[in-house]
This record gives sequence, C-alpha cells and structure tokens, in this order.
Amino acid sequence: MMPVVFLALTDALPAVRHSTHAWLRSYAVQLPVAVAAAALALTTSLPLAQLTGAEVYRKPAAVSGVERLLARIPDDATVEANIGPISRLTSRCRVFWLGDTQGVAAEYIALENIGDRYRDPVGYARQLHPLAEYDIAGETGGYVLLQRRTAAGG
Repeated sequence: MMPVVFLALTDALPAVRHSTHAWLRSYAVQLPVAVAAAALALTTSLPLAQLTGAEVYRKPAAVSGVERLLARIPDDATVEANIGPISRLTSRCRVFWLGDTQGVAAEYIALENIGDRYRDPVGYARQLHPLAEYDIAGETGGYVLLQRRTAAGG
C-alpha cells in the first residue's frame, strides 16, 4: 500500500506546485520533507527497525546444522530433493525434484521433513525407487539425508 501512496504523492506534487492557490503551493514545498520526517520517525516502530539489530544477521544454529548435513553430499553427486534443500545443492550437484528423476535412482535423497511429513523416510525412498535401497545418512533441524546403498555395501 505504501508504494502506491508514495507514487501518488510524487505524481501529485508537480501539479500542486503550479496551483493557483498559494496555501496549496506552500504545502507542496513542505510536504516531501514532512513525509520523509514521518517515515523516519515511524521506522523505529515498524519491522524495518529490526534491520538495525545484530541478531537479525546471525545465522541460526539450526541453519548451520542443515548446512553441515548437506555438506556431506559430495560435489557432482546426483540428489533428489524437495524445496528446502534444493537451493543449497543446485550449484554443486545434479539435483532432481523429488519424485521426478525420470528413472534415475539418485545417490542421495535430501528431504525437508519439518513437521514429520515423511514419518518413514526410508520407506518413502523405497516407494520412489523400489529397486534401490537407502539408509539414513543424517538428520538435523527437520532435514533428513538418505544415501543409496552400493552393491558392495549391502
């Protein structure tokens, strides 16, 4: 809403500055300064004020844990993932959307499992890839990492 109000103000000011009413012209001169002052005064009580606190820029411990978990996946590995981990992996792995691997049994499955959506992640992996076997490689912060078993490993 505020961008619309701001654009309306910038649109109206030139017209008001050329008004035939002197009192309206005087408002046009003072209004931008008054709007800027009001915006600055209100900033301390609005969410924008949180940007001045150092804690906003600290990485939560849960995020660091998830990053360490996903760092276990080697570069260039094939990974099947849902929305949570996918953005952290695309720059260094071959990533498939969960359930859309086009026949590829990924080496890893990374799941954002906040709220226990996947109550049995290994069973879910079995549904996705009946011919492959996966084990839980790690869990933290609502994320689960599954690794495909190799023929030599089991």
